[in-house]
Parts: sequence; structure tokens; C-alpha cells
Amino acid sequence: MRIERGNRSHGVALRTFACAREGVWYEEEVQTFIRDVLAPQLTAGTYQGMTLVFVEDDTPIGVSAHYSRLYASMSDGDGITASYIEAMAIATGHQGSIQPDGTSLSTTILNATVRDCLRVTGRERAVVGLVAEENRRMRAVLSRLGFQEDLVLELRPSLLGGLKPYLWVDQRF
Repeated sequence: MRIERGNRSHGVALRTFACAREGVWYEEEVQTFIRDVLAPQLTAGTYQGMTLVFVEDDTPIGVSAHYSRLYASMSDGDGITASYIEAMAIATGHQGSIQPDGTSLSTTILNATVRDCLRVTGRERAVVGLVAEENRRMRAVLSRLGFQEDLVLELRPSLLGGLKPYLWVDQRF
């Protein structure tokens, strides 16, 4: 597997990227984001964040995207500029797969994404994201890697319509 910086040709390939099991709304949500938002922006060269594409046999098997975001503190009024993981997904045929070194593909992709986040200058050494409350698999991966969950659910507008429950997750390095 190769890890490549997202570019215009990846944008074309990601327009058909399949990472959702039928009826799993949070997977359908990220698939819609990748196909309808991220892929066109990569193709046009207008995506403002950073993208990693995980490629096997010249086919994307995973993707992650992150950007800088200012977070205000509720307690002291100060804020930090952290890395926000906007999306992370694995192609349906590769979900649950194990790498030759025994590491799960999801852990490999998350670790590579966090390393990429921490390389960016001008950001605090903190990584945050939103994870669907129902997404137990990703919540377990994040927990194993030291991410903390917020205690409060946040209802957020969905690309698929309506409001969906999410949890903020974060880790400082």
C-alpha cells in the first residue's frame, strides 16, 4: 500500500469511492462527503485542507482529509488552532483488513493521518474530529489510540438530511 498526497487525479477516482454499507447512515454520510464534496474540490484544486489517499494496485482503498480549525475554550475564553479530521474512510472491500505487520488498516490510516496533522506548522499538537455516536468501530479505534470523547452528544445537520448525533473526540500530543 502506498500513501499519497491527494491530488486532481485522486479527485477523479474518489467520485466513485465506495465505503458505505447499505443502511449505515454515518458511512453513507462520509461516502457522500467524499464523492460529492471532497472529490470535486480535489479535481478542481480548490480543497483547502490536506488529503491522504491510501492506494493499492493504483486504486484508492482509503482516504483521509484534515484542515486547521480554531477552537475556543469554554472555560477560559482562549482558543487553539488544532487539526480537524474532516473525513476518514476505508473502501468497503478493505474494511476490517489487517496489514502485513498485523496492524488493522483503520489503525494504519488513523496513525498516518495523525502524523500528517502533526507535521503542519501553525497548529497546536492537538487533533480533533467528530464521530457518529453509533459508530462503535471507529470509536473503539480512536479510544485505543488515546482519543478522548466529549460527554455530550451534538446534533449536526446531515448531508443526507435531518440532524444526526455526533461526539467530539480529541487528543493532545
